[in-house]
Amino acid sequence: MRSVLSAAVLALPLLVGCSPAYHYTHEVDASTFARPGCRALLEPLHSEALMVGQMTEAQYVADKSSDSASSYAQDKVDSVALFQKKLLDEHPNLFTPGPPDNSFILRASWTHWEPGYYAYVVNRPGIADFTVDVLTVAGQPIEQIVFKGAALDFSSGGRMRGSLKRGAAILTSYINDKWACAKP
Repeated sequence: MRSVLSAAVLALPLLVGCSPAYHYTHEVDASTFARPGCRALLEPLHSEALMVGQMTEAQYVADKSSDSASSYAQDKVDSVALFQKKLLDEHPNLFTPGPPDNSFILRASWTHWEPGYYAYVVNRPGIADFTVDVLTVAGQPIEQIVFKGAALDFSSGGRMRGSLKRGAAILTSYINDKWACAKP
């Protein structure tokens, strides 16, 4: 019953559709992204300051056995690759080189990871928190959004991959909503 309730709570924002799954911490006018043919440089997903639960990622990994630490590291590599691939697949034309005066940098940072768990009676989804900065090619901040990706799965790696895949879908929806120049 609790897993059904957890799934319903996670799905509710998708069903309601009244507001996007991302939130602006700094917003610019949509005309910024309206010039035809704009391009973006997608930086690799940043996770240098990743917190896991209430500790740094280094502390979290140090508390694990070598097999668990290796499994976590591989899950992270796979999840980050999935995040990048989903964005590139959704907007292949946006992420190609273009003129500097019509190009932007997308800097996504994975800031927090709550691994969650899957047990017989009680389940908790994995939740990944993200901050995405949009910058000029000169590095000047333009816009910033924050959002969470969450997934419930039997395995910790499945929760991580699902959460990052959901995060990429939310970032894709932001691009679709705001970047008129990214539409085919």
